[in-house]
Amino acid sequence: MAVAIQTGITTNSHQRMVIGAGKVLVDFVDGVGGGSERAIGFTKGGNVFEVTPEYLDVDADGSYGKVKGLDIIIGCAAKMTVNLAEVLTTQNLLLMMGGLQSADRTWTFVTGEYLGTGLELTSGIVPGGGVNIDNNTVKVYYTHAALGIPHLAVSGTDYNLNVTTREITEIITGAILDTDEITVAYSYDSSASADNFDVLTLNHVDDDDYHDWALVGRPSSSALTKACYWVLRDALANGGMTINLQKKQNLVAALAIEAHWDRTNLDLSDAPFEIWVPQA
Repeated sequence: MAVAIQTGITTNSHQRMVIGAGKVLVDFVDGVGGGSERAIGFTKGGNVFEVTPEYLDVDADGSYGKVKGLDIIIGCAAKMTVNLAEVLTTQNLLLMMGGLQSADRTWTFVTGEYLGTGLELTSGIVPGGGVNIDNNTVKVYYTHAALGIPHLAVSGTDYNLNVTTREITEIITGAILDTDEITVAYSYDSSASADNFDVLTLNHVDDDDYHDWALVGRPSSSALTKACYWVLRDALANGGMTINLQKKQNLVAALAIEAHWDRTNLDLSDAPFEIWVPQA
Protein backbone atom coordinates (compact mmCIF):
# COMPACT_ATOMS: atom_id res chain seq x y z
CA MET A 1 0.00 0.00 0.00
CA ALA A 2 1.42 3.38 -1.01
CA VAL A 3 2.13 5.96 1.65
CA ALA A 4 -0.50 8.71 1.67
CA ILE A 5 0.41 12.24 0.65
CA GLN A 6 1.98 13.99 3.62
CA THR A 7 0.52 17.45 4.10
CA GLY A 8 -0.43 19.77 6.90
CA ILE A 9 -3.61 20.88 5.15
CA THR A 10 -6.74 20.48 7.27
CA THR A 11 -10.38 21.33 6.71
CA ASN A 12 -9.73 24.71 8.39
CA SER A 13 -6.48 25.60 6.61
CA HIS A 14 -8.14 28.04 4.20
CA GLN A 15 -9.41 30.05 7.19
CA ARG A 16 -6.00 30.43 8.86
CA MET A 17 -3.99 32.52 6.43
CA VAL A 18 -3.10 36.20 6.09
CA ILE A 19 -3.42 37.60 2.57
CA GLY A 20 -1.52 40.39 0.81
CA ALA A 21 1.11 42.96 1.76
CA GLY A 22 -1.25 44.76 4.17
CA LYS A 23 -1.28 48.44 4.99
CA VAL A 24 0.67 50.53 7.48
CA LEU A 25 -0.86 52.80 10.14
CA VAL A 26 0.97 55.50 12.08
CA ASP A 27 -0.15 56.79 15.49
CA PHE A 28 -1.97 53.49 15.86
CA VAL A 29 -4.94 53.44 18.24
CA ASP A 30 -7.35 50.68 17.32
CA GLY A 31 -7.36 50.33 13.56
CA VAL A 32 -10.64 52.19 13.04
CA GLY A 33 -9.31 55.72 12.80
CA GLY A 34 -9.36 56.93 16.38
CA GLY A 35 -7.33 59.99 17.35
CA SER A 36 -4.54 60.93 14.92
CA GLU A 37 -4.31 57.40 13.52
CA ARG A 38 -3.91 57.32 9.74
CA ALA A 39 -2.77 55.07 6.91
CA ILE A 40 0.49 56.39 5.43
CA GLY A 41 -0.47 55.37 1.89
CA PHE A 42 0.25 52.49 -0.45
CA THR A 43 3.44 50.48 -0.40
CA LYS A 44 5.26 48.60 -3.15
CA GLY A 45 7.44 45.57 -2.48
CA GLY A 46 5.77 44.35 0.70
CA ASN A 47 6.32 45.13 4.38
CA VAL A 48 8.27 43.19 6.99
CA PHE A 49 7.65 42.98 10.76
CA GLU A 50 10.40 41.44 12.88
CA VAL A 51 10.76 40.63 16.58
CA THR A 52 14.10 39.25 17.76
CA PRO A 53 14.42 38.19 21.41
CA GLU A 54 17.97 37.81 22.71
CA TYR A 55 18.46 34.61 24.68
CA LEU A 56 21.14 33.66 27.16
CA ASP A 57 21.76 29.92 26.88
CA VAL A 58 23.24 29.01 30.25
CA ASP A 59 25.99 26.47 29.64
CA ALA A 60 25.95 24.53 32.90
CA ASP A 61 28.93 22.44 33.93
CA GLY A 62 28.22 18.76 33.51
CA SER A 63 25.58 19.15 30.77
CA TYR A 64 26.08 17.64 27.34
CA GLY A 65 24.14 20.40 25.62
CA LYS A 66 21.29 22.84 26.06
CA VAL A 67 19.12 22.18 29.10
CA LYS A 68 15.40 22.90 29.20
CA GLY A 69 14.63 25.88 31.44
CA LEU A 70 18.10 27.42 31.17
CA ASP A 71 17.20 29.74 28.29
CA ILE A 72 16.74 33.27 29.66
CA ILE A 73 15.51 36.26 27.66
CA ILE A 74 17.96 39.13 28.21
CA GLY A 75 16.84 41.49 25.47
CA CYS A 76 14.34 42.06 22.70
CA ALA A 77 14.31 44.16 19.51
CA ALA A 78 11.29 44.83 17.30
CA LYS A 79 11.35 46.56 13.94
CA MET A 80 9.48 46.99 10.69
CA THR A 81 10.57 47.69 7.11
CA VAL A 82 8.03 49.64 5.07
CA ASN A 83 8.46 50.11 1.32
CA LEU A 84 6.56 53.36 0.94
CA ALA A 85 5.48 54.60 -2.50
CA GLU A 86 3.45 57.63 -1.33
CA VAL A 87 6.46 59.66 -0.31
CA LEU A 88 5.48 63.06 -1.64
CA THR A 89 3.70 64.45 1.40
CA THR A 90 5.42 66.49 4.06
CA GLN A 91 3.90 64.42 6.86
CA ASN A 92 5.21 61.17 5.38
CA LEU A 93 8.66 62.60 4.67
CA LEU A 94 8.93 63.75 8.29
CA LEU A 95 8.32 60.15 9.35
CA MET A 96 11.13 58.78 7.21
CA MET A 97 13.98 59.89 9.44
CA GLY A 98 14.01 60.67 13.15
CA GLY A 99 14.90 64.30 13.85
CA LEU A 100 13.59 65.80 10.61
CA GLN A 101 11.74 69.06 10.96
CA SER A 102 10.01 71.52 8.67
CA ALA A 103 10.39 75.19 9.42
CA ASP A 104 7.71 75.96 6.85
CA ARG A 105 5.03 73.81 8.42
CA THR A 106 4.05 73.18 12.00
CA TRP A 107 1.56 70.31 12.11
CA THR A 108 -1.00 70.68 14.87
CA PHE A 109 -3.47 67.89 15.62
CA VAL A 110 -6.98 68.83 16.68
CA THR A 111 -9.20 66.26 18.34
CA GLY A 112 -12.85 66.61 19.26
CA GLU A 113 -13.59 70.00 17.67
CA TYR A 114 -17.34 70.55 17.96
CA LEU A 115 -19.02 71.41 14.66
CA GLY A 116 -22.66 71.47 15.75
CA THR A 117 -25.58 69.14 15.13
CA GLY A 118 -26.37 67.00 12.13
CA LEU A 119 -29.01 69.52 11.14
CA GLU A 120 -26.43 72.32 11.06
CA LEU A 121 -24.08 70.12 9.03
CA THR A 122 -26.57 69.91 6.15
CA SER A 123 -25.54 73.38 5.00
CA GLY A 124 -21.81 72.67 5.45
CA ILE A 125 -19.28 73.70 8.10
CA VAL A 126 -15.55 74.47 7.77
CA PRO A 127 -13.44 73.39 10.81
CA GLY A 128 -11.20 75.89 12.55
CA GLY A 129 -8.07 74.78 10.67
CA GLY A 130 -9.60 76.01 7.42
CA VAL A 131 -7.75 75.55 4.14
CA ASN A 132 -4.56 74.54 5.99
CA ILE A 133 -6.13 71.20 7.00
CA ASP A 134 -4.54 68.03 5.62
CA ASN A 135 -7.51 66.34 3.90
CA ASN A 136 -6.12 62.86 4.56
CA THR A 137 -6.33 63.34 8.33
CA VAL A 138 -9.96 64.45 8.59
CA LYS A 139 -12.18 62.17 10.68
CA VAL A 140 -15.80 63.07 11.45
CA TYR A 141 -17.65 61.57 14.43
CA TYR A 142 -21.36 61.63 15.20
CA THR A 143 -22.90 60.93 18.62
CA HIS A 144 -26.55 59.94 18.99
CA ALA A 145 -28.14 62.02 21.74
CA ALA A 146 -29.64 59.01 23.50
CA LEU A 147 -26.55 56.78 23.48
CA GLY A 148 -23.61 59.11 24.04
CA ILE A 149 -21.27 56.87 22.01
CA PRO A 150 -19.34 58.53 19.16
CA HIS A 151 -19.32 56.74 15.80
CA LEU A 152 -16.80 57.29 13.01
CA ALA A 153 -18.62 58.67 9.98
CA VAL A 154 -17.78 57.38 6.51
CA SER A 155 -16.57 59.87 3.93
CA GLY A 156 -18.66 59.73 0.76
CA THR A 157 -21.44 57.87 2.58
CA ASP A 158 -22.25 59.98 5.66
CA TYR A 159 -20.54 63.25 4.68
CA ASN A 160 -18.61 64.97 1.90
CA LEU A 161 -15.37 66.92 2.34
CA ASN A 162 -14.63 69.75 -0.09
CA VAL A 163 -10.92 69.21 -0.77
CA THR A 164 -10.41 72.90 -1.62
CA THR A 165 -12.43 74.78 1.01
CA ARG A 166 -12.41 71.92 3.62
CA GLU A 167 -16.14 72.38 4.11
CA ILE A 168 -17.82 69.29 5.60
CA THR A 169 -21.39 68.63 4.49
CA GLU A 170 -23.78 65.93 5.67
CA ILE A 171 -25.13 63.43 3.14
CA ILE A 172 -28.84 63.17 3.89
CA THR A 173 -29.04 59.46 3.10
CA GLY A 174 -26.17 58.63 5.50
CA ALA A 175 -26.19 57.54 9.13
CA ILE A 176 -25.98 61.03 10.68
CA LEU A 177 -29.21 62.20 12.31
CA ASP A 178 -30.31 65.82 12.64
CA THR A 179 -30.04 65.59 16.44
CA ASP A 180 -26.55 64.04 16.47
CA GLU A 181 -23.64 65.94 17.96
CA ILE A 182 -20.84 66.29 15.37
CA THR A 183 -17.12 66.48 16.17
CA VAL A 184 -14.08 66.37 13.92
CA ALA A 185 -10.40 65.48 14.27
CA TYR A 186 -7.69 66.61 11.84
CA SER A 187 -4.15 67.92 11.38
CA TYR A 188 -3.46 71.38 10.02
CA ASP A 189 -0.49 73.60 9.28
CA SER A 190 -0.57 76.15 12.08
CA SER A 191 2.33 78.15 10.61
CA ALA A 192 0.45 78.66 7.31
CA SER A 193 3.57 79.17 5.19
CA ALA A 194 2.74 80.91 1.93
CA ASP A 195 5.72 79.80 -0.18
CA ASN A 196 5.79 76.95 -2.70
CA PHE A 197 7.94 74.48 -0.78
CA ASP A 198 8.15 72.75 2.59
CA VAL A 199 11.85 72.70 3.43
CA LEU A 200 12.92 69.81 5.68
CA THR A 201 16.07 69.96 7.78
CA LEU A 202 17.62 67.81 10.49
CA ASN A 203 17.17 68.68 14.14
CA HIS A 204 17.46 66.84 17.44
CA VAL A 205 15.30 63.79 18.07
CA ASP A 206 12.55 64.55 20.58
CA ASP A 207 9.57 62.64 21.95
CA ASP A 208 7.32 63.81 19.11
CA ASP A 209 9.43 61.80 16.66
CA TYR A 210 8.33 58.50 18.24
CA HIS A 211 5.07 56.98 17.01
CA ASP A 212 3.04 53.82 17.42
CA TRP A 213 3.03 51.94 14.11
CA ALA A 214 0.98 48.95 12.96
CA LEU A 215 1.16 46.58 10.03
CA VAL A 216 -2.40 45.51 9.21
CA GLY A 217 -3.09 42.12 7.64
CA ARG A 218 -6.23 40.67 6.09
CA PRO A 219 -7.25 37.24 7.47
CA SER A 220 -8.51 34.70 4.96
CA SER A 221 -11.22 33.57 7.40
CA SER A 222 -14.73 34.59 6.39
CA ALA A 223 -15.76 34.20 10.04
CA LEU A 224 -13.50 37.05 11.23
CA THR A 225 -14.67 40.66 11.10
CA LYS A 226 -11.43 42.23 12.36
CA ALA A 227 -7.99 42.54 10.80
CA CYS A 228 -4.73 41.34 12.40
CA TYR A 229 -2.29 43.93 13.70
CA TRP A 230 1.46 43.73 14.30
CA VAL A 231 2.22 46.77 16.44
CA LEU A 232 5.41 48.68 17.27
CA ARG A 233 5.32 51.03 20.24
CA ASP A 234 7.31 54.29 20.38
CA ALA A 235 8.95 53.50 17.06
CA LEU A 236 11.41 55.69 15.20
CA ALA A 237 12.67 55.57 11.62
CA ASN A 238 16.41 55.41 12.25
CA GLY A 239 17.73 53.73 9.11
CA GLY A 240 18.47 56.94 7.21
CA MET A 241 17.06 57.90 3.84
CA THR A 242 17.99 56.71 0.36
CA ILE A 243 16.34 58.28 -2.68
CA ASN A 244 16.88 56.20 -5.81
CA LEU A 245 15.16 57.59 -8.92
CA GLN A 246 15.13 55.19 -11.88
CA LYS A 247 13.94 55.27 -15.47
CA LYS A 248 10.34 54.08 -15.88
CA GLN A 249 10.01 53.42 -12.16
CA ASN A 250 8.25 55.22 -9.34
CA LEU A 251 10.22 56.12 -6.24
CA VAL A 252 9.90 53.62 -3.38
CA ALA A 253 11.53 54.59 -0.08
CA ALA A 254 12.41 51.89 2.44
CA LEU A 255 11.65 53.00 6.00
CA ALA A 256 13.54 51.13 8.71
CA ILE A 257 11.41 51.61 11.83
CA GLU A 258 12.55 50.39 15.23
CA ALA A 259 10.50 50.16 18.43
CA HIS A 260 11.77 51.67 21.68
CA TRP A 261 11.14 50.81 25.31
CA ASP A 262 9.21 53.31 27.40
CA ARG A 263 11.54 55.01 29.89
CA THR A 264 9.09 54.29 32.73
CA ASN A 265 8.20 50.69 31.78
CA LEU A 266 11.26 48.54 31.33
CA ASP A 267 9.94 45.14 32.41
CA LEU A 268 10.10 42.31 29.91
CA SER A 269 6.31 42.25 29.77
CA ASP A 270 6.49 45.85 28.51
CA ALA A 271 8.49 44.95 25.39
CA PRO A 272 7.58 47.56 22.75
CA PHE A 273 5.55 45.37 20.43
CA GLU A 274 2.11 43.75 20.40
CA ILE A 275 0.32 41.26 18.16
CA TRP A 276 -3.44 41.67 17.92
CA VAL A 277 -5.09 38.40 16.90
CA PRO A 278 -8.76 38.74 15.87
CA GLN A 279 -11.39 36.54 17.45
CA ALA A 280 -14.45 35.25 15.67
